[in-house]
Amino acid sequence: MGGTGVGGTGAGGTGMTAAGTAPVEEASFLGQHLALLDVPEAAAVIAARPPGLPFAYVVTPNAQHFVRLGRLRDARFQAAYDAAWLRLSDSRVACGLARLLFGLQLKQAAGSDLTHYMLHNTIRPDDAVTVIGGDETLRLRLVEKFGLRRLALHAPPMGLAGKPDEQQRCLDFVVRHPARYVFLAVGAPTSEYLSHRIAAEGRSVGVGLCIGSSLHFATGLVNRAPPDLSPPRPGMAAPSADQSAWTRQAGLRRFPADAADGAAPAPEPARLRPARFRDGAPAVITVTRVEPRQRVVREPRVKVSARPLTRVRDADAAHPWALPILLLLLPMFGQTFYYLVEFPIPYALSKGWPFVVLPLSLYALFVYHLPYKALFALLLAYTIGVAPLLGMIYFGNGLIDLLTTTIKIRPFTYYFGFAALLAWLRPSAQTITTRLHHPGRRTYILMWVLWLVVPLDWYISDPALGKLLMFEYGRGYRASTCRCCSA
Repeated sequence: MGGTGVGGTGAGGTGMTAAGTAPVEEASFLGQHLALLDVPEAAAVIAARPPGLPFAYVVTPNAQHFVRLGRLRDARFQAAYDAAWLRLSDSRVACGLARLLFGLQLKQAAGSDLTHYMLHNTIRPDDAVTVIGGDETLRLRLVEKFGLRRLALHAPPMGLAGKPDEQQRCLDFVVRHPARYVFLAVGAPTSEYLSHRIAAEGRSVGVGLCIGSSLHFATGLVNRAPPDLSPPRPGMAAPSADQSAWTRQAGLRRFPADAADGAAPAPEPARLRPARFRDGAPAVITVTRVEPRQRVVREPRVKVSARPLTRVRDADAAHPWALPILLLLLPMFGQTFYYLVEFPIPYALSKGWPFVVLPLSLYALFVYHLPYKALFALLLAYTIGVAPLLGMIYFGNGLIDLLTTTIKIRPFTYYFGFAALLAWLRPSAQTITTRLHHPGRRTYILMWVLWLVVPLDWYISDPALGKLLMFEYGRGYRASTCRCCSA
C-alpha cells in the first residue's frame, strides 16, 4: 500500500490511462493516493483530456475529508475517492503534517485555487460548462465575469443529500447538458457521491470537479483571500487587485477592502477565524492514530533547499569501505561499552560519542527528510533543553548537574547521526541483511558460552569495579553484551 504510482487505470500499451491522459505520479498518504500536481499542473492535465470522453471526476481532499475517510470510515465516501480520476491535496494542514512527520513532499492544489485558475486561464468562453449547485445569481455572475456562452446551471434544493429524487434530477441534468467541465458545487460529501454515480452510470461526458463553494469565491459572491496565481490571459476578466497570498499561506481568511466588480460580497464572519487550525485539528489526531502501514511508504522527494535520505543501494553504489567502517562504529552507536568501565578508553569514547558525531547529527537534522524527524527533534528539545532548564529554575541544579542528568538522553541523537552515516556509506541490502547479522549471531552464541563456562568467582558484585561479569541479588549471574549486535 502506498508508494509512487500513476493515476487512473492503465490502458495497456498506449501509455495513456483509462481517463484518456498520460499517467500522473502519485504518493500515498493516510491511505489515499494523491496526485503530485500543483494548481497549474492540475489544470494542464485536466485541459489536456480530450473532450467527449466518458465522465471522470476530480476530488480535492481537505483536512475534514481525511477525518471522514480515516476516523469515520465512511465506506461510500471511500468508494467515491477510489473511483476518482485525480485526487488533489486541498489541505495545507495535511501537506504540512506529511512534510514534518514523514518527510513526504506533497503538492497542494486546493479546489478553490484550481477553480480560480481554470476560470481565468483554462476555460474558454465557448467551452461547454455545467454547474450543479448555486442559483441564478451565480449563473449570471459567471456569464458576466468570465464570458461563458455555453453555461448550464441546475439549482437543487437544500438538503440534497437526503433527497434521492433530487439527486437523480441532478444526474439527468448532467446527461442532458453534456459539457467539457462539470462543476459540482453542492458540498462534501454530496458532490463526491453524485460524481461517483455519474461516472458509474456511464451516460455522461467531461471532467467533474468537486469544488464546494469555489465558484462563489471566484465570482466574488463570497469573499476569500485570493490565491497568488499566474495572471489571466488577454481578454479575460482579471482577478481582484487585493491579492494577499500570505493570509492563505497562514491559513487565515479576511475581507479585502473592495470587492471584485464593485459589488460587496456576502460577509461570512466565521471565515475570519484561523480556519486551518479549526478544520485541521481532527486531522492531526487522524495522523497520530492511523495505522503505521497506512501512513507513508513513499521515498521522500527532493526540495530545493534539502535532499532526501539516500536509500540503501546495490553493492556497486556502496562505499568501498562501508562494511569495515560499520563494523568499527556500530559498537559506539550501539553503546556496547557504555557501562563497561573495565575498558576505560572505549568507555570514555562511548560516553562522548554523541558529541563526536554531533556534526553528522546536525547535518541530518537540517538536510535530510527523515521519517518522524519532527517528533525526534521535539523529544530531544524537551529532554536535553527544556527539562534540565526547569530543573535549574525550580530545583537549583547547577550546570554540572544539567550535563550529567542528560547523559543518558544524548544517544537519542544517534537517530540523526547514524542516518547521515548510512547515507554516506550507502551499504547494500545484502550487507545489511546478511553480513551485519553474522556478528550478532556470533555474539549471542558467545554470551551463552561465557555464561556456561566462566567460573563463578570471576563475577563481581560491585558495579564500580566492573560490569562485564556481574552478580546481582534478584538478577543472578549475568554478562553484559553488545546491544547492537545481540539485538
